[in-house]
Amino acid sequence: ANVACGAIIGRAIGTHTTTSRPTAIIFHTTASSSATPTERVRIQEEGGISFNGDTTQANALSDYEEGTWTPTINGSLTVSIAEGRYTKVGRLVSASARLDWNANSGAGGGIGMGGLPFATMSDSSTRTAGSVGFMIGFDTDGNKQLVIGAVHNTTNLYVQLLNDNGAGSAIGAQNCNSSGELQFTITYQTS
Repeated sequence: ANVACGAIIGRAIGTHTTTSRPTAIIFHTTASSSATPTERVRIQEEGGISFNGDTTQANALSDYEEGTWTPTINGSLTVSIAEGRYTKVGRLVSASARLDWNANSGAGGGIGMGGLPFATMSDSSTRTAGSVGFMIGFDTDGNKQLVIGAVHNTTNLYVQLLNDNGAGSAIGAQNCNSSGELQFTITYQTS
């Protein structure tokens, strides 16, 4: 006997007219200990992929991308290495970078970073700041910790150096009076 165990179906979504024919492609499989095919993957009519019967367009996986980016430093440091990689899944971006610099080439001014591969989300009420950072040579006693966060609605980062007692201070040129290296990974949301 012919028994339906799996299917690929083109299904009309909503009302079709001569100028509008929204259609989804739906993949079904049958699980162990079952006799009925079940929806597993759907290519949504507006694009994106959803899984296991989820028909909500907002939940669809709509983007996957990997690539490189070049972090920038605004300030008085001379950068010898600036390289980064990123992975973007939907609206979630994970970006890592390495920066090496030579001795501070001027006095005053703080360090601003930019060049993130995608702008962070624009809704300031739901900011998502990533914060994993490692540092070498940012301070003279080697006991300070680095915190990096994404500035909403930009491709910029803020950098803060925490003192031994946990008090924060913006990193200025006075903290970078020798060569150093910064490696970090930050995860944030884009619009």
